[in-house]
Amino acid sequence: MWLGFGINAVTGVLLLTAYPTKALTNPVFYVKLSVIATAVVVMVKIKRRVFDDPSLSEEAMVARGKTLAMWSLGLWIGAITAGRLLAYTFTYLLYGHLGVLCLGFAIAAA
Repeated sequence: MWLGFGINAVTGVLLLTAYPTKALTNPVFYVKLSVIATAVVVMVKIKRRVFDDPSLSEEAMVARGKTLAMWSLGLWIGAITAGRLLAYTFTYLLYGHLGVLCLGFAIAAA
């Protein structure tokens, strides 16, 4: 679990350094980071509340872990969705700003 997270973190930082303006100017990027941070907190809670308690029976582990696992899955799906939206929202934001600039120049020229 942590190895996979580490690999994704390293590749994410490399992608961020390749296109910093694209990510850092997009509000969806900050939504994605917030969802990832919350998912990491849930991962730590799963480890502490489910796997680090040797006194739990299998049924108790399932009961404690089920809700946290559902939260974890939902948050990671949200992070993946936000990541996919980054490509499309950046284009929209870029063309939206350029469209406003072109409209401003057209009005000024008239």
